[in-house]
Amino acid sequence: MDLDKSAYLRDILKKGFEEDRRDRLLLKYQAGELSAAEVCKRIGITPWEFFDLLKKKNMSLNVSLEDWLDSRGLG
Repeated sequence: MDLDKSAYLRDILKKGFEEDRRDRLLLKYQAGELSAAEVCKRIGITPWEFFDLLKKKNMSLNVSLEDWLDSRGLG
């Protein structure tokens, strides 16, 4: 890398803060405090990237059976 030590440390810290922010938003999603769309917007990712992120973090969709049935007109 052509970065000096301080620039390198700033870059590492920035990545760490971004990852921490993303993890906190995912926890809020899991707790039902945020929707998938809200998380995608705040992180700046597509829904498909969101699904991949959930899979990577071994997390599941925050969808109840009632929500799924209602979306299908079966509830």
